[in-house]
Amino acid sequence: MEITALLYIHMLFIFFSSPLLTADKNETIKIKEKIDWDNDLDNPDDNFISAIPYSMFSYDDMEIGYPEKLRVISYDWQLVVANRSGRFYDNYKIISDEDLIRDAMYIEGGSSNYLIKITSPQFPAQWSEFTDDLSSITEGNSYWSGIIPKLMDGIKSRDLKAKVSCYIYSLSNTPVTLYGIALEQTDYVPTFQLVSKENNGVRYVVSIFNWNGENIRLSPSEFITITYGSELRWMTHQHFNETFKFDDVAMRNVNIEYPLFEVWAQEDGTIEISLLTLSKKGELRRVKVPLVPESNIYNYREHNLKFMCDYAIFMSEIGLKLQ
Repeated sequence: MEITALLYIHMLFIFFSSPLLTADKNETIKIKEKIDWDNDLDNPDDNFISAIPYSMFSYDDMEIGYPEKLRVISYDWQLVVANRSGRFYDNYKIISDEDLIRDAMYIEGGSSNYLIKITSPQFPAQWSEFTDDLSSITEGNSYWSGIIPKLMDGIKSRDLKAKVSCYIYSLSNTPVTLYGIALEQTDYVPTFQLVSKENNGVRYVVSIFNWNGENIRLSPSEFITITYGSELRWMTHQHFNETFKFDDVAMRNVNIEYPLFEVWAQEDGTIEISLLTLSKKGELRRVKVPLVPESNIYNYREHNLKFMCDYAIFMSEIGLKLQ
């Protein structure tokens, strides 16, 4: 007889970021006092995993999880966020539940295209690695690569103990981003999100997709040829991960950009919203705006619908497939 019923119909998948990362000396002592702390473990954070079975409600079964396991689970189970606490609660307005689930499936450090990191400038080695990784990912976007390092330097100079949570994704490959938009898949749009908890308030920095309102006047083939020289050259640059060298031009040729906006929420309740720009001398400038504008990606696709339809066919014929 075939048994189709599930043994367990509900499951809790718990993930956390180490509280030791940003805790001061007194906080660290209090944390260790709450559980049976073992100083001999190679990874101190394993103490928290060991403590979970003894500090919660009763359960039938448990096992250690990891990002790949959650991804496999997501294929057949419906995932919902049941509870958020700590820094994951503080940033709920910036990072949605869907973002949180997706982040839980990633491996710390990301890749040359994305990075998920929670860190603090009080840890020099981690902070240096973090800023180096950001520089690598933003290399194809001169606007981001000009502003983000200065933003990080400013956070470090203002509050050495700032708690920084960052998510960045960028292929630096506008033809792939466009293909996703043409197929109504926005997963390939470059994204930057940062939450910095500082001594005087909380700083939120987000990117948006922005279309300048001008329709694309090129055919798909002309766009690739004018930007990269030929279809073959674009595919060669993509093969060797060199498309970032042309991405500023590619974005200009299809009239899009990804501006960064900062929301500075001070402890006294004052909120300042700014567009981040660079002065002629390369200094970070904050231009006050009334609010963070919404992305106009759907208007962009609608107003360039013929190009998008032609582009989807063009890329499909080249053989490009999106995951």
